[in-house]
Amino acid sequence: MQTASAETITQDERLPDKRAAVRRRQVLKVASELFAQKGFEATSMRDIATAAGFMSGSLYYHFASKEDLYIAVQDASISKIFDAVSKAIVGVDGAWERLEAAAVAHAEAMLDRSDFRVLVTPLFPPGLDAKVRAELVHQRDRFERMIEAVILDLPLPADIDRRIFQRNYLGAINWIPVWFNPDGILRPADIARQLVRTLRR
Repeated sequence: MQTASAETITQDERLPDKRAAVRRRQVLKVASELFAQKGFEATSMRDIATAAGFMSGSLYYHFASKEDLYIAVQDASISKIFDAVSKAIVGVDGAWERLEAAAVAHAEAMLDRSDFRVLVTPLFPPGLDAKVRAELVHQRDRFERMIEAVILDLPLPADIDRRIFQRNYLGAINWIPVWFNPDGILRPADIARQLVRTLRR
């Protein structure tokens, strides 16, 4: 009788994990779309399960609650922007050029619909548990610390508060999805560059 090799067994054992990861990613993708379209409060776990092709109860195998799912969506969203920006600014000389590279990567990642729709929510949904809000703030702070370092290098006038500058920059760039027209002339990169130029004046 033939016995399976250790490598084959290992590969077979990984299959359930791979399937679970694919299904989890599918849930995140659907949930992000629904949260963006309907809002957190108006989106139910049943809505997400139906759109993802899940039985309602099976969704809880991946996420214990809607709040946990929302945290995961936000984490995936911020991670997508963080990874794009951190990669874009490596080796860029010049403080303003570095901010422009960060802005372009931010806008393109945020408006990319090819895989996972980034969910940017400047204001958290009301009624969230304090622990949930704390986790969301922790996720956001990780990205903002990176941008803070980029802005720290800018040759700004002495009377410009860099904290206000940063909030102005992030507020403007994170608001782009609200008014962006995918059929318009300007691409995300064009908008990002224009935004930085207006701040540079």
